[in-house]
Amino acid sequence: AREKAKFELLFGLASIGALLSIPSEGTLLSSASSSLRSWLHSAPYTSPSFASLFLPAAAWTGVVTCAYTIYAQSYGQRYVTATKSNLIYTAQPLFSAAVAAVLVGERLGG
Repeated sequence: AREKAKFELLFGLASIGALLSIPSEGTLLSSASSSLRSWLHSAPYTSPSFASLFLPAAAWTGVVTCAYTIYAQSYGQRYVTATKSNLIYTAQPLFSAAVAAVLVGERLGG
């Protein structure tokens, strides 16, 4: 689990670095690269309100929804057969819909 998390972190950082190194014009990804550069240069992240909203959200996204789930999945798969784990992963949309219905009252259909 740790090796997978390390790889995903390094791959994400390498992807951002590669995107920033793309020339601003003449390539397929130039619009994404120039958009990222202009966002970084506009400095919205220097305002206190942005930091107070963005930093906890980024920490939650990185730690809970990525790192913890990778670790928990790898830990749990040690004790479950391949057939059972396949059924669990296949039923994930059903679990998500049930949780959304219970927690926030979402309903299927129009």
